[in-house]
Amino acid sequence: MTETRSPDLREQAISWQLRLNDNPHDSDVRRQFEEWCAVSPQHQQAWDRAERVRAFARLTIESERRASRANAGSIPFSRELRRDRPSGLFGRYFGVGLTGGLAVACAALMILVPDLSDWWRADYSTGTAVNRTITLADGSEVVLGARSALALSHDPALRGVTLLHGEAYFRVVHNQQHPFVVKVASFAVKDIGTAFNVRQAGGHLAVAVREGRVSVRETGSHRVAATELGAGEQLDVDLENPQSSNVTQVSPDTVGSWQTGILSVEGIPMGDLVSIIRRYYPGYVMISGPMSARTEIGGVYDLNHPLDALKMLVSARHGDVNEYGGHVAMVRFTRASSDEGS
Repeated sequence: MTETRSPDLREQAISWQLRLNDNPHDSDVRRQFEEWCAVSPQHQQAWDRAERVRAFARLTIESERRASRANAGSIPFSRELRRDRPSGLFGRYFGVGLTGGLAVACAALMILVPDLSDWWRADYSTGTAVNRTITLADGSEVVLGARSALALSHDPALRGVTLLHGEAYFRVVHNQQHPFVVKVASFAVKDIGTAFNVRQAGGHLAVAVREGRVSVRETGSHRVAATELGAGEQLDVDLENPQSSNVTQVSPDTVGSWQTGILSVEGIPMGDLVSIIRRYYPGYVMISGPMSARTEIGGVYDLNHPLDALKMLVSARHGDVNEYGGHVAMVRFTRASSDEGS
């Protein structure tokens, strides 16, 4: 099993933006930040990406201000003509001001658009705590999980989709002459049966089968045989080291259980479970302390009440959860858990 590295680094980069914004002249904070960037190229890349999103936030706020000034100078105020600001978390911070609000706006954008390039490429995407059912042209059905993105194949000779990020459950109309293929990261999941689930979280891929069979192969790799999965089997792959994969047994009834709002999992890495729950939390989840992301756990979690789900997960594993303003959940681990399969 693998640790979900990317979400952790993204959170850390946003945390540094907030700290630097609050302490612009603190040399110790600046020194600690520079040491964090120097830890690895991945840390620097996470920071660069966060800064690009902050630049996008700056452009968005300035565009909104220019539009407001233009409207104020040319159109008399009225309820009918007034431009409403965006609702929700992002909208709440439009009026905070450019200096103090940019870091918060950046964090909000990270929540709403986990990967801007994926968002532009997607034919279908979902927001926080929103699942969406999509019926494809061949009659196959996709349930797209919260904060996920999907692109359709526009090649008439091919049948399938690309999961850009997040999670999706597939009920496929089987056609032996024209297989249905889900592309995700550097892998292709080919339908040989009917119902299966695909999740991409950070540097981790999980494919689980509820009914029928699928085959999973790394794209362009013909030296390694495809892995075939039957009902009740799940393949876990470290995308940074694709040769490191593991097939485990799961209850078929738990595959895609998140669609009901009640997530039932067994033997899932803690980092993956946190990643799933945070897609249903209407705000930003920050994690501090030694979270043992590789520890395998199980249980039943209510995605309709993600804060309670986080508390349930954390309370038995040496940590606590505090919420601020209804939109920021601070998860703190005091020491790494050694529980396996708990």
